[in-house]
Amino acid sequence: MKQQHIKVCCRIRPNSSNDDAFVHITENDQQNSPTEIVVKGNSDANASAFRFLVDSAFDSRHSQEDIFRSLISPLIGDFFSGFNCSVFTYGQTGSGKTHTLIGKSEPLSQGTTDIDNPCNDDRGILPRAAELIFDTKRDFETQKKNCICSVKLSVLEIYQEKLKDLLTPSTSKLSDSSQLRIREQSDGVVWVEGLTEVVVSEAEAFNKWVALAMKRRVVGSHNMNAVSSRSHLCCLVCLSVVQGEQRLSSKLHLVDLAGSEAVRKTAASGVRFSEARHINKSLSALGHVIASLGPQDPSARTGHVPYRDSKLTRLLQNSLGGNAKTLVVLAVSAAQEHVAETVSTLKFGERARQIRSHPTANIHRPADHQELMKALAMARKEISELKQTLLELQAVPPSRPAVCDICRHL
Repeated sequence: MKQQHIKVCCRIRPNSSNDDAFVHITENDQQNSPTEIVVKGNSDANASAFRFLVDSAFDSRHSQEDIFRSLISPLIGDFFSGFNCSVFTYGQTGSGKTHTLIGKSEPLSQGTTDIDNPCNDDRGILPRAAELIFDTKRDFETQKKNCICSVKLSVLEIYQEKLKDLLTPSTSKLSDSSQLRIREQSDGVVWVEGLTEVVVSEAEAFNKWVALAMKRRVVGSHNMNAVSSRSHLCCLVCLSVVQGEQRLSSKLHLVDLAGSEAVRKTAASGVRFSEARHINKSLSALGHVIASLGPQDPSARTGHVPYRDSKLTRLLQNSLGGNAKTLVVLAVSAAQEHVAETVSTLKFGERARQIRSHPTANIHRPADHQELMKALAMARKEISELKQTLLELQAVPPSRPAVCDICRHL
């Protein structure tokens, strides 16, 4: 099992105005080496700057396609090799998380959306991943004999610490949060009981289900974002590949986290304030989990990781501390007014990058008959030797215990 760290990349949202950018990427021509992000504290040229290391970084020069090819294409290859994979976006509200993961989802004519429009260059990670998944599935079934691939999709949201199934109508009892429960198997695998799974056979159907889920997701507006996600969205893709007696199974989690909010900037009140409170609380719980998993002073380690402090951290338990290859996409703003939030986001990424995992492929092969017979013969030989040793010990008469000098005079 090869150890690796959680991969962390950063996407910098450009300023909407012509103001100077306060976040910059330090160019690095060396492959497989970390990239430095520099954040200026203020406009003074001599002011000190914050520096952070990430695995890769993207700005206005990079397209959605650039990000997908660099980050996600390799993960889809791992997904079809039997590895569990996770991608989640993290950052302040309005920093471009949903745009990166989903893309634009504005309604088009005839009831379609940009998500399921293959001509849309602004599509995000998820719809592009769907295309690559089903292209790879088709290649598998064509090139490998007796190969059967199955893809299942589930989508849920966490809204104010309640789970909601987004693939069932809100009027259905199945979408009720009381029907969805987070369970954990004896081997530590976390799953959601009662969550709808739909079998999909092509990218178009996949993206239509995602578009439907996005319409059911809770959104709202505030001073910083006209269409702000008010819930955490989790899209789960389950793959099963059967070829003869060999079976491969893997899971792909694509998670769009709601953005952290400073109420003094969003001016949230009423329902929006309650939503912001739940969002910030769950993101704080995520931060505590990251801190518990990362390296720290040995005297401070308790061995306890607070996964159960929120629904979000329970769902991400296997992605953060389990058997998975995980990618964190940090979304930050280059504007001066958001420097504090940008620094906080990059500090989160720096801590996440220190987490080590040991992902293994979920491939189930039948044991070879000759190997089983060899192991059985060795076990029988060991049992025979133990029996012989036992007989030899039983044949030796017990020696008389020595009598001490004091006992002789009694």
